[in-house]
Parts: sequence; structure tokens; C-alpha cells
Amino acid sequence: MTNSEIYQNQKSSGYTVIELAVAVGILTTVIGCFALTMRGIHEMEKLFQMETKAIVLLNNTIERLEAQEKRDINSVRWILNDEFKKNSMSSGLTPICKIENAKILICVTKKNGKPVAELKLGR
Repeated sequence: MTNSEIYQNQKSSGYTVIELAVAVGILTTVIGCFALTMRGIHEMEKLFQMETKAIVLLNNTIERLEAQEKRDINSVRWILNDEFKKNSMSSGLTPICKIENAKILICVTKKNGKPVAELKLGR
């Protein structure tokens, strides 16, 4: 058997080291992209859950305010904080109630101070 026959015999029986290295590299890249995509989806899900909690909190506050005759800043603040405690939404959210441009601003913010949802009450 000559050297060329031995080489052809080895070539037909399996993959070369270079082919295996390229395959492993491509597989690693695909798995890395998948992991990054899943991480992004998880972050988006957390954000959507936070926004939903904030909107529910504001909605419940407004419903309770509609049933009251008195709608001053203190009653709005009390109802907002009460709804916040009832719904146990302390997962990184903070309720804020203040007067801005002669309107009552009800806001739910993240830990970094950025608003998740806000609502202005006024005439």
C-alpha cells in the first residue's frame, strides 16, 4: 500500500481535526447567541411584569378615588400607599404622589427613579 492509498483510506473513514474545530466553533457561536437571546427575553419579561404591576396599582387607586368625594393630595397619597401595601408590590417599585403644575401626579418608579407608569389628575 502506498502513502496516497493510506491517506485516501484515512480521509474516507472520518473527519479531520480542522473540520471538527470548525464545527465546535460554529456550535459554540450558536449556543452563545441563544443564551444572549434568552437573557434578553427574560429581562423584557421582568420589565413587562413591572409595568403591569404599576398599571394595576394606578388603576386600583383611580377606582378608589372615584368613589370618594374628597380628592386632595393627602387622600390620593393615602390611597396610593394603601394599594401599594395591599398588593405587596415592593419588588423594586416606589409609589410617588406629588403636585406638579397644579395637578396631582401619581407615579410608580423603579429603584433608579425612572417612572414605570404615571398619571396626572386635575381639572
